[in-house]
Amino acid sequence: MAEAASQNESVLALAIPEAEPLVATYRLEYDPSAPVGIPAHVTVLYPFLPPEQVNDEVLSLLAALFAAQPSFRIGFEGTARFPGVLYLEPQPAAPIVALTELVAAAYPEYPPYGGIYPAVTPHLTIAQVDDDALLQQLDLEIMRTAGDLPPIFSDVREVTLYEERDKRWSATHTFPLTG
Repeated sequence: MAEAASQNESVLALAIPEAEPLVATYRLEYDPSAPVGIPAHVTVLYPFLPPEQVNDEVLSLLAALFAAQPSFRIGFEGTARFPGVLYLEPQPAAPIVALTELVAAAYPEYPPYGGIYPAVTPHLTIAQVDDDALLQQLDLEIMRTAGDLPPIFSDVREVTLYEERDKRWSATHTFPLTG
């Protein structure tokens, strides 16, 4: 009898708690990943292995890959959009792209976003809706709110593995970066 394909997923991401005061309310309403357990984050690699395939060998390889990478500081100064998506744009993006390329090279069967995009654009999703007028309204609200808050900076010191089981996500492992 053939084994059923996994319905569960995993993602490697950079948690950005410093962004929560600005984006949490919007994400809970407009980002489907927020109500199921994923905090404000920038994706490193999605989709990644099904959770049942994440074993000690995978964890050791990820730990070694990330331990060889320097920690870094990113800032979020503005919003940008993809079709149907409003996001905060991390600067600089290069260290995040480097992490994505590193893991994708180690796991070529899991290209970023399933290989559907020609390039990786690091981003912190605020809203996913197919309504341009609503995205414009949310963008204006976010920028107004951001003006009342200190700038968002994050010292990225680790990559987190989030696993989905039974339609809920949780952080299962963290992998420190160097420095």
